[in-house]
Amino acid sequence: MPGGDIDWVHKRSYDNLADIGLDELNGNHWDVVSLPLVLTLSPSDPEIIQVSLGFREVLTFDRATSGNQVTYTGRDQVTDQLLFNAADQTYTLLRNNGQTWSFQGFFPLINTTHPAGSLISVTSPSGSALATEYDDSGALVRVHKTYTENGVAHHEFLAYQFSESGKITALTLLRGVSASVSEATPIQRVLYTYYDDSGIHGSVGDLRSVTTQRKDETAETETWLDTGTTYFRYYTDDSIQSCMKYLCTPNDYARLCTAQNITDPDSVEDSVVAGYASKYFEFETNRQAVKEVLDGGVRHFEVEFTTYGDSTDANTVCQKSEEIRPDGSRCVVYSNRYGSVILRDSIPATSANSTETRMMEFNTFTNSGLIARQYTSESIHLYSPPTTITGPFVFAIHTNGDTLTDEEQANAYILIRQNEGRIDANIYGTADHLLNHVIRRQIQIGASGNPITIEETDYTAHMRTGKSVEVLPAAVRRFPETTGSGITSATYSYIFDSATDLMVQRTTSLPAVSAAENGDGAAVSTVERFDRKGRRIWYKDELGMISYSAYNDQKGVMIRNIVDVDTTKTGDFSTVVPSGWSTISGGGKHLITDYDHDESGRVIRTLGPKNMTVSSDNTVQATRPAHWTVYDDVYRETRGASGYVVLNSDGNIASSVLVNPVSITKYDWEGNTVEQITASRVSTSGELLITDTFDQTSYISWQKTIYTDRLISATRQYFLIPAVGDGTKDVHYHETLYGYDTQLRRIRTTSPDGTIRKVVYDWRNNVIESWIGTTDTNLMKESDAIYGGPSTCATCAGTQDKLRVRTRYVDESSTTARVTEYEYDSRGRQIHIHHESDADGNATYTKTTYDNLDRPTLVERYLWNESGVDRLLSHVQQYYNGRGQFGKRFIRSWIHRQVRSMARWKVSPGMTQRDAVSRLSPLVKTRVVIRYTTRLAEWSGRIRRWRQRTEM
Repeated sequence: MPGGDIDWVHKRSYDNLADIGLDELNGNHWDVVSLPLVLTLSPSDPEIIQVSLGFREVLTFDRATSGNQVTYTGRDQVTDQLLFNAADQTYTLLRNNGQTWSFQGFFPLINTTHPAGSLISVTSPSGSALATEYDDSGALVRVHKTYTENGVAHHEFLAYQFSESGKITALTLLRGVSASVSEATPIQRVLYTYYDDSGIHGSVGDLRSVTTQRKDETAETETWLDTGTTYFRYYTDDSIQSCMKYLCTPNDYARLCTAQNITDPDSVEDSVVAGYASKYFEFETNRQAVKEVLDGGVRHFEVEFTTYGDSTDANTVCQKSEEIRPDGSRCVVYSNRYGSVILRDSIPATSANSTETRMMEFNTFTNSGLIARQYTSESIHLYSPPTTITGPFVFAIHTNGDTLTDEEQANAYILIRQNEGRIDANIYGTADHLLNHVIRRQIQIGASGNPITIEETDYTAHMRTGKSVEVLPAAVRRFPETTGSGITSATYSYIFDSATDLMVQRTTSLPAVSAAENGDGAAVSTVERFDRKGRRIWYKDELGMISYSAYNDQKGVMIRNIVDVDTTKTGDFSTVVPSGWSTISGGGKHLITDYDHDESGRVIRTLGPKNMTVSSDNTVQATRPAHWTVYDDVYRETRGASGYVVLNSDGNIASSVLVNPVSITKYDWEGNTVEQITASRVSTSGELLITDTFDQTSYISWQKTIYTDRLISATRQYFLIPAVGDGTKDVHYHETLYGYDTQLRRIRTTSPDGTIRKVVYDWRNNVIESWIGTTDTNLMKESDAIYGGPSTCATCAGTQDKLRVRTRYVDESSTTARVTEYEYDSRGRQIHIHHESDADGNATYTKTTYDNLDRPTLVERYLWNESGVDRLLSHVQQYYNGRGQFGKRFIRSWIHRQVRSMARWKVSPGMTQRDAVSRLSPLVKTRVVIRYTTRLAEWSGRIRRWRQRTEM
């Protein structure tokens, strides 16, 4: 439901470990996680209230005061406010965005129209409202949203239909301008089916299928088009009843029904479904998943879960999962109760216990579950869980120089390298309203490294009267150097609407760029005006040029954009021009682009700015460039074409002209491209229509993509398009074939001429070898690669997947191999490339220096010399202005002296200059001055010829 500024979606989540009866409106073990509700352990005297607002968004409150108006205090830095009114037994949640959420209380149940704990309504400062409606049995009938656009009230409905057993059988989205749902127009819907007592592939109440549908807008009567069906099967054994066995995506389902020539997938055996299902699961008797098979049985994953208990501390390990991948590599994850990763260890199949060949990450969290520090794999020396695990535990952090006691070694610990490896830190504010906001980002190298500030952010707090606090950035400082003060890259100021308390204007002030930085020395700013949904409507850039955007609230899409607005043309705006804004001198081109959409919010026509052109009869006419898009949901096809429209004297469209070709893209059930076509329409008169037909004789180009078991097995590029049918290979089309390994990584490509290219991956998905040939027996290695981290040697595999050495083979002889080596600094930035040697043994290398913000400031290129005296060939120095933009570059290059002749040439400073909006100035372009001097000497050293030339 995209309309207005209150969002509402229907989401479902499957949990094989969930207790039956928790929700299950969408089937056993399926929770509708998008239905907000309040929960308490003691309905008659609730001390603690939890407000569930959707998946993983649960707010916890403790009672602070009693009486008829009870107040609650949020935990974990929650700044929303919760109130309870004993008179009508309702809870009111005052959110930071200004919205007010009302929930039904528990005891006694005064409002019998809503079940205990359910959502009653939501209102926003702009006047948008949402209300829920339940029937006498307590089932949700519909969600009704209202909002006003251009003075017209709009209504959206999400209508629920239930079976006699209380399961959702259909969801329908409707829109209209009447408050009556019976007068609204249906747009989309979802149909659900469930297993009954006769099903052998699921127990009663298990979700069987989900079919999405879109209304056919071209049909005269209400007609629905299927856009995909997802199909499920479950175990029926007592201990693992309702645990999911197979999941077939819409593509899987379509392939199954087509290949087996069936309309009822329940009629085929599990062994048949296994060849089509994207996912298959196996479980232990405790309902823990122990095996996952993907893509029709191609990839097998063994999974082992261990639960240690529960803890609300975000840094406490509550569970562990270990996944064994198809290539034998493993991924061990320790996580907290919220599923956030505390420690991840990826281990290759052949790894010993050493951490040097593993990929690890370690995270610590704030009390509210936000990431405080991130330790890269390079920074981790060793870790160990407790020798005896009896419950949840915490990894104690030590450095690899510490001496651990026997007790510390028995507990969980992690050793961090003292002087190696990048560690990222987020520093949060200490004031109540800043506890969840990052005020400083830092890095350090190793546990004993000094923290280096990268960026700082100041905030301003807007206090909503009697409601909540909205926190917004006030200034951002960046630190180009590791020491010294930061540079303020932007400051922000805001204006709030007095009636709604919503932010309606933001001014961004940018620092002045001095003449020394190739700027004009003027401090400039941009101004943005927003609507109630936070969408930008008006924008004034650094030069004062104005832009405008208009939206359709009902569909949540942009319908108009105007660049370089003429503020006197008020008829083109749906909102008033901001006070004090006017067109700048020399501006006002008023370039309008309009967008039309279908009921699903998809763009179907784009009209560009108006032009004055000359027609074929040599008369002046007003036109607008146009692009049309047609969606054929029956055949899963999208067509697009460009052209123009001719306007009559009152500005309306008089005629449309299509300019060939028409692009056609065909998709499968999941949106994967299967055909790409350009075709020519016979008549160029009129816009592109869904009724237009294109047979193969109209095709200009054609490419087909062939899928086998969800993977692209071949692509066909046509050079001679047949009148009908697919044609013949090498007569009508060239075909490229593809092959994959057990992890479905593409490892083989066979081009139309028979050339085979094959690659080999390591366990981290890095390409380590590439081969070329015409048969499997004559493949010759083209190149290989070695990966490692910044601190590892050039010939060993380290903990980071950074390219260290690449070898290219000229022929079968290893003596002619070309080797390029790469080096990185402690932050993982590439600082040194030693290029391959040429046939004469000459080699160059490049060194790069970065600033604290990871921007290259110096790039030097040298000629390598065996004697150790390397020669500088080029020197490129780059400077950045206070806004973080590239400002100027100095380039110098040299050619070393030779015995009989010496040449020296230099490229002097290359300068760039920007205007107030940071564009390259049209007045002062990049200036390059080239000077070179050539002197030819005799063996005696006497000068015979001198020549000097200067070019600008």
